[in-house]
Amino acid sequence: MKKLLLSASAFLSFAAAMNAQQIQPCGMHQAMESHLKNVPGYAAKLNAVEAVKNAELANSNMAAKSASITSAYTFTIPVVFHVLHLGENIGTGTNVSDALLNSALAQVNRDFARLGSDTTTIDPLYDSLYINSRIHFELAKKDPMGNCTNGIVRHYNTRTNWAQSDLFNYQYSTMAPGNWNPSKYLNIYIVKNIIDDGGSQGIIVGYTYLPGTSPIDPADAIAYRYDFLSGLNARSLSHEIGHWLGLSHTFGGSNNAGTVCGNDDIGDTPRTSGFFSNCPQPYTALNDSCDPGKRPNINNIMDYSSCPKM
Repeated sequence: MKKLLLSASAFLSFAAAMNAQQIQPCGMHQAMESHLKNVPGYAAKLNAVEAVKNAELANSNMAAKSASITSAYTFTIPVVFHVLHLGENIGTGTNVSDALLNSALAQVNRDFARLGSDTTTIDPLYDSLYINSRIHFELAKKDPMGNCTNGIVRHYNTRTNWAQSDLFNYQYSTMAPGNWNPSKYLNIYIVKNIIDDGGSQGIIVGYTYLPGTSPIDPADAIAYRYDFLSGLNARSLSHEIGHWLGLSHTFGGSNNAGTVCGNDDIGDTPRTSGFFSNCPQPYTALNDSCDPGKRPNINNIMDYSSCPKM
């Protein structure tokens, strides 16, 4: 199982022109709930994955594994952006420019390497946990047929209005010859809109699946809105990649911050009910009832707070 071997890190800056209450930062659990209702055998698959994960966590020696990896080693993950558009000129609307995609990926790499400009303002209680993950994301250089590529593929496709329930959306990451096999690439679908199958209103920024939990293999990918790629908004993409590597939300297995206690499945993250679009200050005044005597890591990428920095 893919697993991120560090305390989680960086996240979500809401676009100022949008009403934060209308934004659903992540739609992972919404999509999974839809598939539980509509995809035969999906519940059994999730139960099997959970059993394997629990066994791995129980038998793992994380400290020993981390110590065995030299500081010079880097895990490089090839990335493919699939830009779904409706015929706009490149750089217009959903057909975003190469430069914007490159800048978003650069932000992701800063987040995973502790190279952000705001690291000096992280809660000092958790600052030392934020380390360079030695995971680097790089646009693919070879396509599935061995030809050169820049890792950005543009598709005229009406599914740019992306429905979470439509598993045919993932037609470019199937295992068919010439397609971008998800066992070899991190596929990111850039879309105009993500439609919640449950009918809720608002903006879903992106979603993906935890390792092994995609309803079909081609769905081991990320769907992500085109208008959250610039500047620190791209930290929402870092959040989705955190899920893709195996992290839950800081508040556990839901999309609803502030309701139940949980953590991101990594032991150095204290239990919390999470935060939504706020950042209480000062950090030292925080005391989370989910983990009495400890304060939550509000800067954690896998929370919904408005101050993700690590």
